[in-house]
Amino acid sequence: MQLHAQYAREGVDPDDVEALAHHWWLALEPPDAEWVWEGARELARMRDDAFHAHVAAGRRHADRFAHEQAVEAYSRALHLTDDALAKAEVERAIGNAYARNAQGDDAWEHRVRAIDAYRAAGADPPAGLFAETLAVPVFNWGFIKASPPDAEILALMEEGERVARTSGDVASLAQLLVQHAFFDGRVELADEASRRVEEAGDRMPYADVLQRLGMVEFLTGHYDAAERTYGRVAELIRAGATVDELEYLCFRTTARLMIGDLDGADELAEEAMRFSARAAPHLRTHGLQTKQVVLVYRGDWDAVHELACETIRVVEANPGTPWCLRGGYAVAAGAIADAIDGRLDEAQRSLAVAEPMAAEGPARANTVLLPSTMLGREIAVPPDPAVVRGHHRQLIDAARLHEPIACAMQERWDELRPHVKRLEASGARLPVAVAAALREELAGQRREHAELRALGAHGLSRLIAFRVGP
Repeated sequence: MQLHAQYAREGVDPDDVEALAHHWWLALEPPDAEWVWEGARELARMRDDAFHAHVAAGRRHADRFAHEQAVEAYSRALHLTDDALAKAEVERAIGNAYARNAQGDDAWEHRVRAIDAYRAAGADPPAGLFAETLAVPVFNWGFIKASPPDAEILALMEEGERVARTSGDVASLAQLLVQHAFFDGRVELADEASRRVEEAGDRMPYADVLQRLGMVEFLTGHYDAAERTYGRVAELIRAGATVDELEYLCFRTTARLMIGDLDGADELAEEAMRFSARAAPHLRTHGLQTKQVVLVYRGDWDAVHELACETIRVVEANPGTPWCLRGGYAVAAGAIADAIDGRLDEAQRSLAVAEPMAAEGPARANTVLLPSTMLGREIAVPPDPAVVRGHHRQLIDAARLHEPIACAMQERWDELRPHVKRLEASGARLPVAVAAALREELAGQRREHAELRALGAHGLSRLIAFRVGP
């Protein structure tokens, strides 16, 4: 152990932080370090050097998406310091590493530990830590197997907003306001966040806030506004801003679909596929789902089938990983393609994989509604709660197209009429085109679906014309 300490001091390139951390750990690893270094005057200095080496090594591993190695380095760092504030920062870093690997339960646990460590040290946790902690249960709920209670989430939001206002951390305050607006539908908080961004001279620290504002606009049906917001986010990304880029790509792809730009949506979906290829398995399915929506709208059924098979391979190779409705739809889309082509047994198998991937409720029901209907299965979609976060199914079915299409498939014309009026009132180009096609079905006219086909949405036209046999 003494030789490893000497080598760490004299034999390792200081820039090689992984090697430095390795030798410091072998020099100071508990429990032997307690008697090897007992009474050594240099022990405190060595532990401090070792601590900083491990934090640097953890950061480098995290930057390379080597999540397990990052967590290991950070966890060892916790054994090398007794300073409460230092421990808080390491717990925060561990939480961030878990979050990047889509391990939401662990991310929440370590971030809450970090908050508690700051409190124990008599200090307010940084406002940014509250925003990081809340991001998973608010925006990335599919990463969590057991979501924290709503009361606990709201309490952290309120504390975080207080800390942000007191400390003058406007960027974190704007993040927390958008999270709060998204969580319980208080749109006035999103308006305040938007004002904060507009008042800022430098927009770079607000890239993530703008992205989240785009999500709120998207989920409340303001697709043109969302696309404009995402355009500003794209400019900041090109300038070097850091955001959750995969989430940005997923949402902007669907916003592009809603405004009728299928070619632009396809480009973004391809980028999402490339980006997610090096991400955690859960996030890999996000890229696959984003591409699937575009393919279904276009009607490229062979490609839909292949991506569904790829998603199933990802799921089967990663047992125990939590999934969400995005992954569920990536598989359910394959069941749609199989049903279109008459491969009913394959469609049933895909549907059996897709159903448990999304949480119970409107999200799961809507995710599997179309393939279930095509296979002659009755499925009811319960109404959404009256808050924004209840609209989780709109991550996939942004304008709630699935229900009216299912009505047309089963010729439930009386149920269809209110949906058509709703889609026409949306004013968004794609939903309006779907409404026009559905009106043709209602009138029993020749199925030209000219507006849909002009957009290139041949798949939606095919689904609207599909009929469920007796």
